[in-house]
Amino acid sequence: MSLGSDKIMIILGFILSFAITYVAIPTIIRVTRMTGWLDRPDARKVHSRPIPRLAGTAIFSAVAITILLVLPGNNKHLVNSFIAALIILFFIGVKDDILITAPLTKFMGQLVAVTLLVVLGDVRITNMQGFFHIFYIPPWIGIFLTVFVILVIINAFNFIDGIDGLASVIAIEAAGALGYWFFQYKIYEYAIIAVVLIGSLLAYLRYNLSQGDTKIFMGDTGTMIIGLTLGLLAVEFNEYVLRFSDLKYFPAPAVSFGIMILPFYDLMRIVYIRTVIGKHFFEPDQNHIHHVFLRLGFSQLQTLIILSGINLIFIFLSFYLAKYLTIRRLLLVLFGLIAIVVYIPAHILRKKEERENG
Repeated sequence: MSLGSDKIMIILGFILSFAITYVAIPTIIRVTRMTGWLDRPDARKVHSRPIPRLAGTAIFSAVAITILLVLPGNNKHLVNSFIAALIILFFIGVKDDILITAPLTKFMGQLVAVTLLVVLGDVRITNMQGFFHIFYIPPWIGIFLTVFVILVIINAFNFIDGIDGLASVIAIEAAGALGYWFFQYKIYEYAIIAVVLIGSLLAYLRYNLSQGDTKIFMGDTGTMIIGLTLGLLAVEFNEYVLRFSDLKYFPAPAVSFGIMILPFYDLMRIVYIRTVIGKHFFEPDQNHIHHVFLRLGFSQLQTLIILSGINLIFIFLSFYLAKYLTIRRLLLVLFGLIAIVVYIPAHILRKKEERENG
């Protein structure tokens, strides 16, 4: 395709994805209210009334249909494997959002979907780009590593989806950064995938951030689709960097970490806390980063603005520092900075609760 037709496909992908989600969600809200498939409040949740939570079905429909319609035909193996993986996650997510699925069952479904994408779609990490002084890695190791990375991204977004808009806005930021990079380097199929996800999530935010009867959550269906899509984009970003001579020393793995640093760090932090206190890994709690800000007295909207703003700053910082630092040094800088940024409000909260408890 020419540059002009590529731009048309990108714009069309955004419009179509946005429109499908925007039109589908009101019907989903009516159906969920009629059937009683609602997310009901409890001690660990921040909403105070039952809210529909199947917006992920609209996001799935928008992403799958739009990609089938607008992605170039020469990417058939990628499209087929990606759509197949999305379908598996869709059914797992819907079952979990309606009936609640056992954590191990859900994880096994994620594993099957991601493995299908990696093996049949030939989506895999082939080079560590100097991390731990490792460059080329054998294909079988690349398969296991890629599956692990995408599973981490899926569950990181699942964990961060605790307040209105947070997972969606951070996903929009990440997809925007990756999509812009792909567009700059004329890798239009992945720019289209990024824009399709952005369009769907922007339409979803119109309802998710509402405080009236049109409010809805995306549920696990939505977060898993976000994670799979961003996982695909992140892996291909790391692989395509290797094809450009001007990016020979570009620390793509570290930049990928920086682009989604808040979900990644929140996941690592929660895993550490639950390991220390001996709690089951998949058992929900109120130790997430967003809970810290809520307990400090910030509203959901204020917390959304602060945390998404922090993630956005780290995206710009990652690309800027990538010009000057090696992959190991950039990872250390990013990890150190996010640890400090998160520690400060957590420390303030701890001191506040100590005073209140005498």
